[in-house]
Amino acid sequence: MKKNTIKIILCSVALGFFASSCNNFDDINRDPNAAYVEQIMPEYLLNNSILEAQMNPDTAERSFVLYWKTAARHHYTSGIATGTYNDGWSNNYWSALSGWLTSVNRAIEVGEEKKANNTATNYNENVIQVSRI
Repeated sequence: MKKNTIKIILCSVALGFFASSCNNFDDINRDPNAAYVEQIMPEYLLNNSILEAQMNPDTAERSFVLYWKTAARHHYTSGIATGTYNDGWSNNYWSALSGWLTSVNRAIEVGEEKKANNTATNYNENVIQVSRI
């Protein structure tokens, strides 16, 4: 008799535990770190793209000078003009370019979503058009 009461108590505690742990089951699949469209500002994404493109001296200046200044015969060093090149410069440039384009394309998407939701600021259309340029 004592074993049956212990089993009944354990089963009821386990059943109570499992029944109470299923509240807000849908919230499990929601990422708490994900940023929502209402929180993202397209001007910040555009600014990030411009800063990455122009403020990085490695990809914005060095790769350009090492390739195209030599190709234009403004100075004679080895490089693209002599048929040799450094693939590291190209990798830096193209990997950085993908980051710039991702930011600016995301700015366009977020701006369009804000325009559709009627949560856009008064300069939202300008940010979209500058991002497209």
